[in-house]
Amino acid sequence: MIVRLYNWSVTQHLGPYQAPELAITVLSGKVYGHPYFNDGQFINTSCIQRFYKEEGAYFAQTLNTTYQLLEPSETFLKFLSENSEVGLEGYFTQKEGSDDV
Repeated sequence: MIVRLYNWSVTQHLGPYQAPELAITVLSGKVYGHPYFNDGQFINTSCIQRFYKEEGAYFAQTLNTTYQLLEPSETFLKFLSENSEVGLEGYFTQKEGSDDV
């Protein structure tokens, strides 16, 4: 099952006594189609295993769930434009066997 995530951003989660290099990458956003959350509920995912692009769509995978990433947060896009040389595309790789460039 693919769950959709709107108004999403990439964040790092770190416990109060954890070393910074042990931070995990998660997504925050409004979820739709998840069996455990109400549509439109704001969530933080579990640890992201990988980001990928397939047939022009963006996805993120946790251990148990694949999220289709739809509209990113405007704040996140602004952060990327000010702080990243690769922008949004830098997070995504092509799924194996995909012909996308």
